Amino acid sequence: MILIAGGEGFIGKNLQSLFQSHDISYEVADLKTGTDICDVDGSKYDVIVLLAANLGHDIQMFQDNQRICKWAMRQSAHIIYTSSAAVYGDSTDAHVETEPTPAPTLYGRSKLLGEQLLNKGSQRHTILRLANVYGHGDGNGAIDIFKRGGNKIYGVGDDVRDYVNVRVVCNAIKAIALNPDEYQFEIFNISSNEPMSTLQAFHKYGHGAPEFLPSRGFDVKYSRLDNTKATVAGLIDEN
Repeated sequence: MILIAGGEGFIGKNLQSLFQSHDISYEVADLKTGTDICDVDGSKYDVIVLLAANLGHDIQMFQDNQRICKWAMRQSAHIIYTSSAAVYGDSTDAHVETEPTPAPTLYGRSKLLGEQLLNKGSQRHTILRLANVYGHGDGNGAIDIFKRGGNKIYGVGDDVRDYVNVRVVCNAIKAIALNPDEYQFEIFNISSNEPMSTLQAFHKYGHGAPEFLPSRGFDVKYSRLDNTKATVAGLIDEN
């Protein structure tokens, strides 16, 4: 049995739809429906997809995510942990999984701590470092905000991100969930490997004119993930 922890969020709902279309059995635990994942007995599950996370940029976010990952490291199930491109530094070179992870932001440090806790305490896990995930206007990232009519850009819009469709992310999770032993202890970048600036993303997906706001200060200028390893492993369809 598969548990989707945080299954009522953006990626979780898309993953549920994918599982349903392939007749894959699963259960959902989510704070939005009154279930704190840290109160769940995970012993009956073979795989836990760990999507549950606080996405803020404050110390409460850090503490919440640390608590969730400490719960995960105690489980016997195979954990599929959705980490983030935020664990990498600021570089125009495409990041590969084996390079150092300075995690320059508080959010990045919380995701990196999750990786470290699982590497230390979990006997079965796979780590996915996700680029900026987008969908059909149902997500929380820049592209989905632009699709919904948002027009705010922090800074001048020259910061560059690697965006990836939620469909690609969910297909990668499904492949691991159905054959977890094949991906044991691996780390994969899940990305499009086709970066664009925020302003380019607005012109492609947004409407009207952008509204420029002061830079937030914590954003890296350039983030691109090399997805070669995930592609070779069959987690990303080149087509």
